[in-house]
Amino acid sequence: MRNYDEPAEYVLRRVWFEYQGTRYEGRGVLTWDPANGYHLEAPVEPIGGPARHSYVDYVGVFRPEHHRPIRMELDSGGWARARRVVLANRRDLRDQARLSIDFDRVLFCTPLPSTRPAGYERGGRALYSVGEDLKGRMSDKVDEVVVLGGQRWGRQTWRSGIRYVTTGGQRAVGRVLPGGHLELYYGVDAAAGATGAVRRWAQAFADALSILSESRVRLLYSEFYQGDCLFREIRRKEKALSFGWLAPIKMGGQIDRDTLIRLSNFLATREPGAYVTRAMLDQLEAAESQRYQQARELLLATILEAVVRTLNWKPYREKGERTISLQNQLGPFRKQYLSREWEEACRRACEVQKRLRDRNAHPDWLYEERGALSYDSLQQAHEDAIFLARFYGAMMLALARVPDLSPSLLEA
Repeated sequence: MRNYDEPAEYVLRRVWFEYQGTRYEGRGVLTWDPANGYHLEAPVEPIGGPARHSYVDYVGVFRPEHHRPIRMELDSGGWARARRVVLANRRDLRDQARLSIDFDRVLFCTPLPSTRPAGYERGGRALYSVGEDLKGRMSDKVDEVVVLGGQRWGRQTWRSGIRYVTTGGQRAVGRVLPGGHLELYYGVDAAAGATGAVRRWAQAFADALSILSESRVRLLYSEFYQGDCLFREIRRKEKALSFGWLAPIKMGGQIDRDTLIRLSNFLATREPGAYVTRAMLDQLEAAESQRYQQARELLLATILEAVVRTLNWKPYREKGERTISLQNQLGPFRKQYLSREWEEACRRACEVQKRLRDRNAHPDWLYEERGALSYDSLQQAHEDAIFLARFYGAMMLALARVPDLSPSLLEA
């Protein structure tokens, strides 16, 4: 992790993958550049006879069979895998018997020595790209001690970070580094120490911090243990994206440590609510990334219906019940996750969602009074979008069972 920003080159003893029903193998070179990701150059040959290529370029949505893993055995030992790489229209395989391809992330596996520390399978570490203002919002002091040969040689105190440790083994100790990065060492509770929870926790922490910090945090590097291997996933560098006025939680001040860990533990599960929360976060990011306000508002308005349809298992169908009452469908959510004091906020969320949807599904380009481009209409839409984003943030916290949620969250 300390060498994340340095370019690297890996000699591959063996590369293998499947394309259009044919297995290919060969040797190659994998290069890493933090800004551009990975590039693989590998002369390969079909195994088991000549390849049968489709000479018609594929046009359309890539199907599951187009997403294939590329497996690699490193000359220095261990192996690596690029997961879900799109392999389609590969003229280099057809015409040159080689694979020349870029991808954003690779998972490396290094065999472990026979002697390992106790509890090593319940923890890992990670590196994140975070918002510039995070340094002032995580104020736990973190000590870094240098020990060589069993002797203590130095100590450095970081005044911006997180320190959370429980007797059950849950821990999250990290420091905010210069340049907008956060380095984290983590461990899951012994009762939840399954390999899957450990593997998912690094990304879960990034998503939880995204909800609370007003920026979409990027996971750049993570490592964890499984069986006899140390796994490291290294991803192309991305900057954190500010949610701007669409931030799901806008509280300012210090990030609540307990809420952050509760959210992370929840998002590391496979519960339906965790899936919905991640989807909401992705949609908020997509809305903020839109170039035009109309697209931003319309995408923001669709999230609420998607949430209640998913949680209440009400898929849209061409025949049968095509429309639903958001007010009625939001009722069970409020009763299960929120208190009675949220009734007015839920009612307003449904009204705001309808205004934003209707204004963009049935648009005009009029600047006069009540026209879509008039000052009053634009101001109302701006306020509605902020309220709806905050309401989605409250729904995320509610799904994670964060206690004592108040509608005052929507006023920030």
